[in-house]
Amino acid sequence: MGTSASAVSQLVNRLEQESFIKRTMSKKDRRLVIIELDERGILIFKSRRKLSLLLFINIIQSSIERTLLQLKDILSKLHSIISEEQEKNKRS
Repeated sequence: MGTSASAVSQLVNRLEQESFIKRTMSKKDRRLVIIELDERGILIFKSRRKLSLLLFINIIQSSIERTLLQLKDILSKLHSIISEEQEKNKRS
C-alpha cells in the first residue's frame, strides 16, 4: 500500500483522540488490536452514507428525466413522420 507503519499509527492515534475510532485489545490474541468506529465515527459514517444515497437517487432521477426527454423527442419525430406519410397518402 506504500504507507509506513508509523504513519498508520499516527493516523489511528489522531482518529482515536478525536473520537472517530476506538481501539481494544483482542481477548483471544493480545497481539491484535481491534479498531472500531466510535460514536462520532458512526455519526459521520451514517451521514455520509445518507448523503451518498441521496446523491445516487439524484443521479438516477436526472438520468430518468433525460431518458424521458429523449423518448418524448423520438416520439414527437415519429409522430411527425407518420403525419407526413398520412398526408402524402391522402393526396395520392
